[in-house]
Amino acid sequence: MTWDGKVHHNSHSTLMQSIGERLEEARKRRGISIREAAETTKIRSDFLAGFEENNFDLNLPEIYVRGFLRTYAVLLKINPDKIVTDYTATLLGESKSRKESRELFGRMELQDRSRQSDLTSADGESDAPIEAIESDEPRAPARSPGGWKDLINFDNTVYLKIAVIILSGVLVVAVLIWVIQAIVGSGGSSSASDTRPAVTQGIDSEIINLIALDEVRVKVTEIDGGDVLFQGPLARGETRSVTKRGTILITYTAGANLLVEKGGQRFRMPTEGIGRSTFN
Repeated sequence: MTWDGKVHHNSHSTLMQSIGERLEEARKRRGISIREAAETTKIRSDFLAGFEENNFDLNLPEIYVRGFLRTYAVLLKINPDKIVTDYTATLLGESKSRKESRELFGRMELQDRSRQSDLTSADGESDAPIEAIESDEPRAPARSPGGWKDLINFDNTVYLKIAVIILSGVLVVAVLIWVIQAIVGSGGSSSASDTRPAVTQGIDSEIINLIALDEVRVKVTEIDGGDVLFQGPLARGETRSVTKRGTILITYTAGANLLVEKGGQRFRMPTEGIGRSTFN
């Protein structure tokens, strides 16, 4: 068999392409520029260019990166589920590689420590016979110039200092408790009277419905207080009721797939792709 000098492509070659190569090839095949793709998807052009260079570090939560990749893949008419799955596999591979590196360094460090301990024990064993040859008489324990009396006096001084520190701490805690009780006792009645009107002036709650025209991930947050009222995916045709108080912030991955119903009226999101909107 002779080689004809040509490169033959088969179906297996597409499996070897990276995510960026597939996106770039699909965009060029459709004759779309990065700028045109950014205007259509409402995704920054530098994000799209980074995707085609296999750079997915956008300093954003993973849900936004996956949403951007899915939206871009839909525009380029390639399988969005395959792109997102390959991206997730890439993240898992990087995490596994970092874990293996840490384990390798840990094993090397343990080996070094074990080697050092073996050397230390070997030195100790070689010194023991020399001490036995130098003198057969038992050695008395070393004492300080002042003898055992100075050692006992030193221990008593340390114990006395520790006892003084403990007593001082107990007195400080007791004084703080007394001061707090005095403040609470004097201001208790006024605090109670001040908080009662606030309860009666609370904002009335109301219920809105999140309606999914297709798959979409939604997060609903109260502007006042920052409480998360709902966060999660909605399947096609699913309706989720949310009780809110005051103005809320709705974040979504596909605005074209989400409707908000309030008082019998339905409202569309201002952005078809990923975005956020306030709702009174």
